[in-house]
Amino acid sequence: MEQETITWQAPEFEYYEKNSTWYLWLALGATVVIGLALWQKNFLFAIFILIAGLIIGFTGKRKPRDLSFELNASGLTINEKKQIPYEKMSGFAIIENQENEYGELFIKTKLVLDGDLRVQYPNALTAKIKNALPPSVPEIEYEETITDRLFKILHF
Repeated sequence: MEQETITWQAPEFEYYEKNSTWYLWLALGATVVIGLALWQKNFLFAIFILIAGLIIGFTGKRKPRDLSFELNASGLTINEKKQIPYEKMSGFAIIENQENEYGELFIKTKLVLDGDLRVQYPNALTAKIKNALPPSVPEIEYEETITDRLFKILHF
């Protein structure tokens, strides 16, 4: 049986609009931690927090690019460049999101260095994507990590 090819476009990550209050809280938090580090005479940590705060501020400002995805008989292709074959996948989970138009396909890979992958997709494709993935890639239970929760709370 020929497998159906599913294509879609989606942003590379979920973006939260940040207002000036978000940046004010970031600066206030970094200032407090830097102050504590200086009080403890831990200058290296103070420099680290300064750099981390700047990176978080600039990264938080970055808007996601739209990527193209294709799920076909050989695996998942991202932007016609990166190919993740089914042989490298050990499982998948569908993370549904009712708050916006995109859900997330979580792919657990077999290789530690490749890392796991989260791909956004339009909610309308949930059933098609579930059916398109072969039995060699079983559906797994996805447990939200502390980092996931923290990023949602901080709107990062």
